[in-house]
Amino acid sequence: MTNFTRYLIIIVASAAGVSGNAYAQDIPYADINSIPLKEKAHTKMEGSPYLSDQFMKGTVVFKDGKIAKNINLNFDQINGAVVFKNESDLEFTFVTPVKEFEIPLIGKFRSGFPPAKGTTENTFFKVLNDGKTQLLKTQKKAILETKAFYSGVVEKTVVEDVKYYILKPDNKPTILKNDKNSVLSALKDKETELKKFIGKGFNFKNEADLISLFDYYNTL
Repeated sequence: MTNFTRYLIIIVASAAGVSGNAYAQDIPYADINSIPLKEKAHTKMEGSPYLSDQFMKGTVVFKDGKIAKNINLNFDQINGAVVFKNESDLEFTFVTPVKEFEIPLIGKFRSGFPPAKGTTENTFFKVLNDGKTQLLKTQKKAILETKAFYSGVVEKTVVEDVKYYILKPDNKPTILKNDKNSVLSALKDKETELKKFIGKGFNFKNEADLISLFDYYNTL
């Protein structure tokens, strides 16, 4: 091996090492691949398209494996898009596809699940239970237009549609009605144990109770 060949190998190895380290590091605002929101859509209507009334600190995991932490995040529930504010308080959308984002005060949201009724691989589910059998939730919004009878003015209102899903291993998300019969039927392999766990004060319409049931189910 010539000295020149050894020199080239050292350069390539060094470059690979730098690339690997950069890949594992958090992405600063300036390095995020994004598109500015030039117009604030949905402003002339009643209600908000966003998940939260305010942007909150969170973490984004991109499909290429990179991570952006401590970002001011929100979620456009009409367009199904993760948005953020930069250090100048301007709103942007991400160019690099987002796999998962988490806002500690709200929860963790993930895409990439097998397509199911009413969803695609790009749909973000709120992960209520991340065990072997998962409890998921979608929170979508749409614009409802109504025309006033006398004035003919079109009024726009944001309406929300919430659905729960169950995802068992090697399956796809299935819509789950949050009532006793539907839930116990979906988890019928442990129905006897779950009936004992439920007791008298359990409320299947209460999300916290539903999460606790899945937490218990995944321990059986």
